[in-house]
Amino acid sequence: MYWIALTYLLLAPEPFWFLSGTEGTNDSYALSVPDLIQHFLVFGLLGLLLASQLEANKLLSRTLRFAVIYAIATEFVQFFVPDRFASVADVLANLSGLVIGWGTVQFLRSMTSLRRVRTSNAISS
Repeated sequence: MYWIALTYLLLAPEPFWFLSGTEGTNDSYALSVPDLIQHFLVFGLLGLLLASQLEANKLLSRTLRFAVIYAIATEFVQFFVPDRFASVADVLANLSGLVIGWGTVQFLRSMTSLRRVRTSNAISS
């Protein structure tokens, strides 16, 4: 479901028109977060969701590769969508968010497993 919402947000000419109550104008963007931050946050959430749901290393790397291709492809498709503009900065924000979200989950997992090892060593001593 998140993939569908993300695709809509990335490809719709005015994805936040409902916030302003006026369809067909650019006033809705006045209420939104700057573009690069939006890209970073939605792909960061995607990275968090993917990494938190997957544990097998092969599946993780395949899924991460797919998400990277998705991040680049959605920007490429924006060349063909009216009132949308593709940019390298958006691709970098997409990839940065994805890596930071993914890395956050991996870091938390490693900290949790390290804590378990220390606790089990302390108990056995």
